[in-house]
Formats: sequence, structure tokens, C-alpha cells
Amino acid sequence: MPQTICPHKSLLQKFEGLVATIEDEKLAHFEAAIEQVANCYTDSKVNAVLLVQNSSEESQSAFAINADQEQAAKMISFMAEAMKNIDDSKSRGQLN
Repeated sequence: MPQTICPHKSLLQKFEGLVATIEDEKLAHFEAAIEQVANCYTDSKVNAVLLVQNSSEESQSAFAINADQEQAAKMISFMAEAMKNIDDSKSRGQLN
């Protein structure tokens, strides 16, 4: 009889492999980002939009997390406007 792996355990194993490939100097930022995303799945009052650009595939994706289309659109519009207002000298490099 084949052994069934618990979905949580399977995800944790996959996640462990992904985390192992992240450079040490990026781990703190990764941890903070993942904690914020996880909060969206555990707290109904927290939502997010994850924007991903893949240059090699020339694709862009938006993942609404615990947010409907209207909430996601408002978040994206707000952040787009905020990004326009960032001083150019500060906008070189990572935002967080």
C-alpha cells in the first residue's frame, strides 16, 4: 500500500528545498515577506497582492491573496501612486 504524505508535510519539504537555495544575505527579507503572506491566509483582515515578473519568460503575474478583485485593484493603484512619489535617488535598488 503506497504511503500518503500529509499535504502540510509535503509543502514543508518542498519549502525546505526552496529555502536552502536562497542566499544567506536574502534570508531575513525572505522571512519577513513570507510571514506577511502567511498572515493573509490566517487572518481574514489581512490581504495582499503578490506581483511577479519573470524576465526570462517575459511574463508578469498578480496573485491576490485573501483579496477580491476590487481590493486587489485598490492595493495596486495605491502602490503604483506611492512608487511614483518615491524620490528617484532612493528608488535605486530593493524597496524593502
